[in-house]
Amino acid sequence: MSEHEAQAAGSPRPRITPQRIQEKEFRLSFRGYNEREVDEFLDEVTEAVAELIEENRRLRERLGSGSEGEEVLRRAREEADRIVREAEARAARVAAPVGPADREAIGPFIATEREFLQRLGQLVQAHAEEIKEMVRRARERAEPAASPPAGP
Repeated sequence: MSEHEAQAAGSPRPRITPQRIQEKEFRLSFRGYNEREVDEFLDEVTEAVAELIEENRRLRERLGSGSEGEEVLRRAREEADRIVREAEARAARVAAPVGPADREAIGPFIATEREFLQRLGQLVQAHAEEIKEMVRRARERAEPAASPPAGP
């Protein structure tokens, strides 16, 4: 069964690779195409597909390098710092004009708020550590694939 017949019958299309392009043979027919032009075009297509495959590999490698994870971690830390600064500023504004009786009344609220912010900080830190670990594991997986096999 030819490729065209296999595709018509619903079989999955074979993956196009530079090797498959170079190995493709066309049957000759009466009033067929110029064989040299077909070969030149196939060479161009082969080079283009090889470049796309290499670019895809580089992008996947870059994605696995963890630069995106580190950026997420940096933004999370900045956001956590901003939240803490805003909370401290609000607490300073609220605490300054109140007397001892008011402080006693809002004391439990401030304690709860402080505990919440501490837990939030711990959550952000734990998330940051998880991201670092994911990046470390991704790099370890990428290193064996990137290093050439040991010779005899």
